[in-house]
Amino acid sequence: MSLVRKNIFVLFLIQGTNYIFPLLTIPYLSRIFGPTGIGALALAQATILYLTLVVDFGFNLTVTRRISIAFEKKNFLEINQLYTQTLIIKFSIFLLVALFMLILCQFVLQLDNIKVLIFIGFISLLGSVLNPIWLFQGIQRMGMLLIPTTLSKLISLVLIFIFVKSSQDLNWAMFFTSLGMFLSAIVSLYYIKQQKLAHFCQINLEKSINLVQESFYIFLSYLGSSVYTTMNTFIMSFFVGLRDIGIYSSADKVVMTAQSLMSPIHQAIFPNLSSFSDKNEYLNKFKKYGLILFSVASLISVSLFFLSKIIVLILFGKEFYESYKILQLLSPLPLIISLGVIFGQWGLIAIGESKILGKIYLIAGLLHLSYIFILLKLDGIYGAAISIVLTESLVSMFLSIFFFKKIKTWGGKT
Repeated sequence: MSLVRKNIFVLFLIQGTNYIFPLLTIPYLSRIFGPTGIGALALAQATILYLTLVVDFGFNLTVTRRISIAFEKKNFLEINQLYTQTLIIKFSIFLLVALFMLILCQFVLQLDNIKVLIFIGFISLLGSVLNPIWLFQGIQRMGMLLIPTTLSKLISLVLIFIFVKSSQDLNWAMFFTSLGMFLSAIVSLYYIKQQKLAHFCQINLEKSINLVQESFYIFLSYLGSSVYTTMNTFIMSFFVGLRDIGIYSSADKVVMTAQSLMSPIHQAIFPNLSSFSDKNEYLNKFKKYGLILFSVASLISVSLFFLSKIIVLILFGKEFYESYKILQLLSPLPLIISLGVIFGQWGLIAIGESKILGKIYLIAGLLHLSYIFILLKLDGIYGAAISIVLTESLVSMFLSIFFFKKIKTWGGKT
């Protein structure tokens, strides 16, 4: 238990650098670029975030789980193979994604208008490819990530305040924002080599294919969920201008930052839940940790709703005043998503039912597409906010139903 608490604490600090440092730049950048400039940045960053989901390919969960089990058994050969396989596969996907985006930007006007920002953002995407956070999670040594993460984000923060001075510096803002993830990845890889946590080795093609197949279902779930999360911004670009995207994305950024407070609990507890000896042990942990996450999420959602005006005015200024209405509409998300984490990642994935998770997210993505266009047409960015809350609610409901159904017939160890 003490190790879990330590990992949660460290992950809180790491998530703090991932979200609080950028949050410190929001008041500065919002006042320099205004809603339109922030909208362009948000659309480019949403594109990069979507591509990050593609190159991650679900490995952050499947590889973490495998490494956790291998580490418990002291199977260091397996850890080395997983380390090598994952980095090679992710880099291969990265190359395919880069080629695809190069072609796509020639045909989609919304992307062509911000293609420079997107390709600058590939620095962050490459950092995501190289950042082996799944290794540190699997061996439950998250503390080693604290220094590289904090230092890299601090460098990005300082560079933004030094070099970004006017509305003409949009490309520099994207560059310095993206730089943090890349620097963090490089330092993390150096740590792994110095501490001899893992090293490159000859890989087995059959095992690599098996890893891709296992991760594919998680990837499908991410792909499905991305339709109503990451892709939402891109879909909006066909119906509203960059200014409205800036208004929406500002509120969305606050919600994402607030949700990040749950990530340390999720990431630290998942490996612990994945390594269990019997059904009763798992269910006891599941109930205890689930109550903790649900309580934290409830507090976050209530705070976002009642403090929405104050948050928007302090962070973004009067030009973004409309964002508070979007923030209120999105405020239930941390609570709703916490249920998805509990019954999805901690539930279905932990007991080896990741296929169900993928199907639910895909169906949810299709359902989302059936009404988001209508809601966008009727109520613009407010319709978009309503659509994502509705979809996330449906996802959490389906995940809970299937989890309780499976847990009744589940034998114990996966």
